[in-house]
Amino acid sequence: MWLVFALPTLFAQPTALSTKQPGPSGYLGPQLLAGLSFLASFGFICVLHIRKLRGNTEIDSGLRDADDAFYLQTSNAQERASE
Repeated sequence: MWLVFALPTLFAQPTALSTKQPGPSGYLGPQLLAGLSFLASFGFICVLHIRKLRGNTEIDSGLRDADDAFYLQTSNAQERASE
């Protein structure tokens, strides 16, 4: 779990320094990059949350290996409650 948080921070400083411009508002580029990254991740999380609330698992249940060696079986809260 720590790798999920540590890996992006490993590249944060080099990315910020490479996009920094000289002058008083030099860090505007890195600030915009960070802000847009947070907004994009918020959007993806909202989409996943809405899919989970609706119980939309058609896409998930379609994920199968060509050899059927493994498959992903999902269920929603109503299916688990009826078991």
